[in-house]
Formats: sequence, structure tokens, C-alpha cells
Amino acid sequence: MYSADATTGVMNWGTLANRGYFACPVIDANTIYMTTLSTWTNPPGGGDLLAFNKFNGAIVRAYTPPPGPGADTRYYGDALLTCEPENSDFPEDLIYVFSDDGFLSCVQSVSFNEVYTRRIGNLAGYPYDMGMAGAIGTDQYGDVHLVFAGYYGNLIDMVKGVDRPRLEPQTYNATLPVVFGPAASLKDTVPDVFTNTGCAVLHFENVQVDQNSFGQEIPAFSVRDMGDTPFMDRAAKIADKLQREAYLSKYLRVVDRDVDNILTTREIAQGKENMNRAAAGFPPFLNAVLHPKAGDIINPGDTMDLVLDIIQSAINRGPQVFYMLLDTDDPDFFMNDTVRGVEMSVTLVGGCLIDTTSMFFGVGQANQQVVTNTGRLGTGDWTPHAFSIDGDNASYYQGAYVYGVTTFRIATNTQDWISGGGETDAFISLQADPNWCDNDCHPYLDAGVSLGQYTKDGGATYETVIGNMVCKSFLDSVQNFGGDWSNFGAPFDNDSTMGLYVNSRVVGAYELAPSGDPIPELSNLTLEILEFTERNGATVDNWYFGEIYDCDNGNDSVGIDRSISTAWTYNRPAADQAWGHIKIPFGCNYEPILNTWGTYGASGTPGHGFWGWGIWWDQCYNDMAAGTGVFMDGNMSSGDQEAMVTFAKKNFGANETLKLGIAHFGLHNLSDATSSAEIAPLAKLVNKWAGFGRGDVNNDGAINLADIIYLAATVNGGNGAVPFKHLSDVNADGNINMADVDYLIDYYFGCGPCPVGDWVF
Repeated sequence: MYSADATTGVMNWGTLANRGYFACPVIDANTIYMTTLSTWTNPPGGGDLLAFNKFNGAIVRAYTPPPGPGADTRYYGDALLTCEPENSDFPEDLIYVFSDDGFLSCVQSVSFNEVYTRRIGNLAGYPYDMGMAGAIGTDQYGDVHLVFAGYYGNLIDMVKGVDRPRLEPQTYNATLPVVFGPAASLKDTVPDVFTNTGCAVLHFENVQVDQNSFGQEIPAFSVRDMGDTPFMDRAAKIADKLQREAYLSKYLRVVDRDVDNILTTREIAQGKENMNRAAAGFPPFLNAVLHPKAGDIINPGDTMDLVLDIIQSAINRGPQVFYMLLDTDDPDFFMNDTVRGVEMSVTLVGGCLIDTTSMFFGVGQANQQVVTNTGRLGTGDWTPHAFSIDGDNASYYQGAYVYGVTTFRIATNTQDWISGGGETDAFISLQADPNWCDNDCHPYLDAGVSLGQYTKDGGATYETVIGNMVCKSFLDSVQNFGGDWSNFGAPFDNDSTMGLYVNSRVVGAYELAPSGDPIPELSNLTLEILEFTERNGATVDNWYFGEIYDCDNGNDSVGIDRSISTAWTYNRPAADQAWGHIKIPFGCNYEPILNTWGTYGASGTPGHGFWGWGIWWDQCYNDMAAGTGVFMDGNMSSGDQEAMVTFAKKNFGANETLKLGIAHFGLHNLSDATSSAEIAPLAKLVNKWAGFGRGDVNNDGAINLADIIYLAATVNGGNGAVPFKHLSDVNADGNINMADVDYLIDYYFGCGPCPVGDWVF
């Protein structure tokens, strides 16, 4: 295989010959290879490496580069192909392809596995590390040269040399959750961080550690190839990046740590290139980096863990970041610099990383919700994004709960809705905590739980509603953005934090037991019950709780019916789909849902376009506090739609608790989603399922004398309430007896208190 020593020269890339041609014209009888070049769309389109069947045009294999600083890593030059001898140690031909974020990848032509990478680093960021055209051939002495050009006119000539080591970091942004505790020394490991893909022993010559960056390069991803990575692993890598961005930047404010340059283009333009890079010192929460250290080796093909000695008692909630600079005897880690060391960041997270659990529900458990351990409800990069209902994974694209007490004291957890719109652009003011079920950071799935008693025969008999439940816990730890919503490195601020702790459970029903019959009426929704507790012994006034979500079911409008505590979006002009929310409890003596907004206006007042989300976050609290009803309906863009819904307002007393439920539903094939007529039966059913709307024991939609007569018969051995058994317990004392009849008589004839609701599960 042809790669070893790298030398640099100066040559204009446009003069390179053989651009767009493979060195080996035929690999087999059926396959041709090419890269798909990017086009400048918004956002930029990606360029992949593809293998085609030349007879039918079908894509046989694909290699997609991981996202880089150019928003969407792309290939601008065609790939090159080697012709490996069939009797060699590497009979599979190799493809070399250069991306715009400065990585030259060596990819196997049959399996499309990445063998190794080399880097260019100009400390100037995208596009200055861009890889351009290449050529391959032999010189007059028979030596093979693999030649590529860079954006700066660099000419990289890779020739076969002696066997040599090759450092291949599997992550540049290692992240490790640390459990809180008193230990002065806690040894912990991030496994398989370093790999030697070379043919000689790799030696670590020096390892430096500091709280501040060394000013080298940290590329914009955690691992090279995530194409075949399972969903949960991808979610963990997302957590790596989110938590790293929350680092408290005391010593050097970096607007975006994911670009290769330590100073962003914006700061350079502002004349800030002379910012202080003085070392901040050895991290106060770390005793030592045990491995790698000077003198460590990695044999060819082996890996090494990152092993740390942590001062556990010094770990605070949230991320704590330090940087490592690695010097090894790898001679050409950077193809344009043989001296520069390899820098990586390490994040120790006190508490939990964002994590997810899939919960299945509905008939045959065919529907799915991705449940996170924070207030995040979904992300557009996940599959499914959040909810998959009736095979529809696109209509609810992403979403997050949000709550606050002032314009800038806002708590949420979401990776979008700001200019840039990627995983590096994340609000993380709602932080995950060990869940209340098994005290683990991972959201806990409790399968096959009992969720009430349901009748199919008018109350003569009951079966148990069977479903799945996920429990989680999270709390607000608010960042102080100081009015700059793009400053994702903003510090956490005790004065901004509201101090509410949330225990949550998400349930979804799928069948009745013992019959195993489905429950179609409950198939298209999940119900989340959230318990907010003030934990600092202080008052929290003027608190509003809502949700921002991306609703892409087509030319949306928003609707609300406060009589059934429901808000939804629907598609225009068909109006045959509704995706929305039911705030529970509602009915007698309960405050229903407050308002809904069509927030994504391409025009109108105060409309804003794709790059104006900073404006909206300034308005978020004001939108929630605006009053009741529908706002800005009709200002939702025809190409992309978002909506805001406000569920509740509360003045918390010290240590006070609020419990409420949010049902998320997706309905298809409706006759007219512009009104609530077809949604109302579902809203009323869910309210009753959760434990409210009691007293209407005969299920005719009203509480009257007929219910008193029916309930009296129930107490005397007659049929029970329809459709849920607990609806007869109108005083919510856990029993169904004459006390319930007397209570209902007093309510109906004596203007007594409303029937009492309580949570059934």
C-alpha cells in the first residue's frame, strides 16, 4: 500500500494532471467508483464516495465522511484508486479521497472500511484545509507516488517508505461521566481511544495537560466513520459534543470549539487574533493522566485506553474540560507539518450525559418514541427524530420542553434553533440526572406495566391496560448567555437557575390483558407525567412551561381548543393530519392549556427567517406569557414550520411540587383538522385514562342525574364506570362505595366541590 513519508511543496492545484481519473481503470467486471461532488446549496450539499453497479446504476456501497467544520463535510475532487497486486498482503485495491476538512482517507474498495487517515492543518479553519485534486503514478525509478493538492497550493507527495507507526485517534473529544463522591483519587477509563494503524511500534514521547487549549487543532467530530454505528452509540457521541460545548470558558472565549482554528473567522475579522493563550494551569479536578504517558507504546494494530486519576470530590455538576497535547514518533500525522503535536479535549461530566431509550407503543407496538433523559423531545439527526406514529417519522422533526421566569432566565435542552443549526449549537440548561427508578443516568424502560382497568362490555368486566414506561429525572442549571444566544460556551449561572427538579415518566399503551386485544383509541399517543419540585427552599414566581417543536406535516397552521386543553398543528390545504399536545389534567377546577404560536414566520410581524432564531429566543418567555389562544397563525413558512405551545403558569412556594401531564399525539386521515371535532374524543379519553374527568361514569359526556343513578347501581353490584374503572371513584380515596355516591349528589344538587382527580399510574 502506498503511503508513508509526506513532503510538501508549492504548486498551484489547478496544474495537476489526471484530475477525475482513476489510476486503475477496471476493478472488476461490475463496479465503478466515483465521488459525488458538493453543490453550494443552503446548507451545502454533501459529497460521498460511491460504488456503482455499472450495468444497472445501483449504488453498491457508500462512504460518507463525518461532519466537519464546513457544515457538511464534502469532496470536491474525485477519488484515486490503487492497483494492489493480487498476491500482496493487501489484495483489496485502495481508494484515496480528500475531504474539505483536511482529511485524506484511505478506504478499502470492496468493504468500504476506512483503513487510516492523514490530516492537513493550517490553523485557519474551513476552507483552508480543503483537499483538492490528486494523481497517482510511477516515476522513472518505478516508485509509486500518490500526490494531492491543498487549498493553499500545498503539494503532498506520498511515497512508499520504511515501515512506520501511525497514530489514529478514535475520538478527539473524549467524554467521561463522573459519579459524585468524596474520593480524592478515582481511577476511570475511556476505552479504545488510541489506535496504531501503522506497521511499526508507536511511542509516546511527551503528554502535556492543561485547562486551556494549546492552540493546535481539534477536528469537528468524535469518530471518523459513523455510517454503520448503532443509534445508541451515535446518541452517546452527540452527548460528547453537547457537553464539551458547555465548558465554562474562563480563560479563552472560543465561539465554536469544533472548528480547527482556535480563533474563529468572526473573531479574526474583529481583530482579536492576539487574545491571551496563556496556560490556565493543570486542572484542579485531576491528579494525573495515567495513560498515555511518556514511554508508553502501542504495537501495530493495537489500541490504548485513556486512563485518568480524578479528584472525585472536586467534580462539579456539568462538564469540566481539559486539553491534552500528544507527541509521538508518528512522522507525518499532519501531512503539512512534521513537528506539531496532536491535541484533544477531555470532558469530565459531573452527573449524566444526554442519553436515550426507545419506547414502543400502539397496536402491535408498531409506534415508537425516542425518550431522552432531559427535557429534549427529539432531534432531526436521530432516527426516528422523536416520534414515529403510523409510519410517519417526519411530521414531528424535533422538539424540546422550555421553561423560564424572565426573558433571559430560560431552561431547555435542544441542538437547534439558532444560526448554524448543528449539534455544536446546543442549549443544555436542562441537565440529565440519575433517574428515579434505578438511579442510573440511562432512561429506565419498564416493560409490560399496568396502566389502569378498561372495559369493552359496558363495565361488566375489566381488563388491564398493558404498556411500556420510561422514567427519567432532570433539573435546570441555567446558562447565562448575556443576550448572545450563539455563545454556547456560556457559563452556568446560579442567579439564573430556577432550581426545579423534575421526575418524569413517559407511558404508551399497546394491549389489554388477559385477552391481548389492541387498544386502538390509545395507539397514537404517549403521555408524559412530569413532577416539578422546588429544591432550594425559595420561591419561583411567574414561571411558564411550554414546548418548542418543529412540525413538518406540510404548510402548517396552529389550532387550540382550551375546553379540551389541546393545541395542535395541521397541514394545509388537505387538513387531514394533526400533531399536537393535550395538557392534563383539565376539566372542573383545573386550568387548561394556555396558548400556541406559529413561531416560524418567513414574513409578517414579527416574522423571522431561518437565521433569526436569536430574535425568537429573546421573545420566548414573552410568547409564553402572552395570554391565552392562538398567535401568529398564518405566519408559518410554507417550506419549514415550527410552533410553540404553552402548557402552564405557576408561582412556586419553597419546596412546592407541581405535577402535570403532556400527551403527544399524531393523527392521520382526518376529515377536517382545522377544528377539534375529531380530536376531542381522544383528549377526553386520555384525561380520563390518566385519572381525571371522573364522575361521568356512564360515559355520555356529561355529569348529571343519570350518573348518580348509574353510580348507585355500581355500588350495589351493577356494572362499573365506562371506559375506566377508576372513574367511579369520584372522591379519589381509592375506594368505590356510597361515599362516592354522596359526593356526586352533593356536587350535582348542592353545588359541592368538583369530582376529585388523581393520577392512576
